[in-house]
Amino acid sequence: MENLLKIKKGIWGSLVLLLILATSPAFAVNYVIYVHGKGSDSSGLADTNNSRWGNSDSYGAAHKRRSTAWGASRFVNYDSTQDPRTSGATRAQTKLASAISSYCTGSNKCVIICHSAGCYATEYYLATQGTPANLLYVVAGASAAGGSSVADIGTTATLISPLLQLLGWAVAGEPNNMTKALKTGTARSFNHNTSKVTIYSLAGHKSSQPAATAIKGEDDKLVNFSGACGYTQHGSMTNCNDGSNAKYTKHTSYCNSLGAVPCNTSKGSGAYNADHSGMQPVARDALDRLLGYL
Repeated sequence: MENLLKIKKGIWGSLVLLLILATSPAFAVNYVIYVHGKGSDSSGLADTNNSRWGNSDSYGAAHKRRSTAWGASRFVNYDSTQDPRTSGATRAQTKLASAISSYCTGSNKCVIICHSAGCYATEYYLATQGTPANLLYVVAGASAAGGSSVADIGTTATLISPLLQLLGWAVAGEPNNMTKALKTGTARSFNHNTSKVTIYSLAGHKSSQPAATAIKGEDDKLVNFSGACGYTQHGSMTNCNDGSNAKYTKHTSYCNSLGAVPCNTSKGSGAYNADHSGMQPVARDALDRLLGYL
């Protein structure tokens, strides 16, 4: 009888322990969800890096974040030749929805870091599906959520198609569906004021190519400040903190003084000395800073 009581006590003790563990915050996982821009792979969700989100690059940025509380990375790899607002087996909205439903639910917390057209896809998701309750904030590097003047040119002037193809913005010399979606009028046709979390906007400043002459204001060779800094209107902004022009709700310029590429406050205030592609590692550094690793 005594042995039976010991067994029962042992069983009850194990059940209580399991219940405590199951409800413990230790089981919560914090995820960083990476959403790439145009020109990367479309292999689907992954827990390894298949694009330019690696640990080092030519800009000298080194990802400081390690496998700690924020060690879980997930990459949203979608078909970036297609309109980022569309859904389908390999499309951005379906892949992003899958990532959010998997990693931003329950006791998990998540952060989204996006680049270029990946920010377009992210903002469209927030506008149409709402802000996930467990999403803490978005880090947007060289956001193309407001479109690009280069895409405007590409859909009207066939002479510039070779340049667009060189930049990876065209297929077989003609604008593809992604490029068409990136026209400034198209990209600004949905409501960007719906985010309930802060979108940290990081802009690049490196205009040194023929196409840049057709881009309004300061730019990173492909996206100008009016788009990358979250302004409500497409225009000739030369400052990411221009108080005379309105910004979309929850969009705030982020200027990281630490990292491989510090923010440039002397020209193009609030922007970085990096071109469009270079803003991907800059965004990584900003994420490291926000998470306390820099």
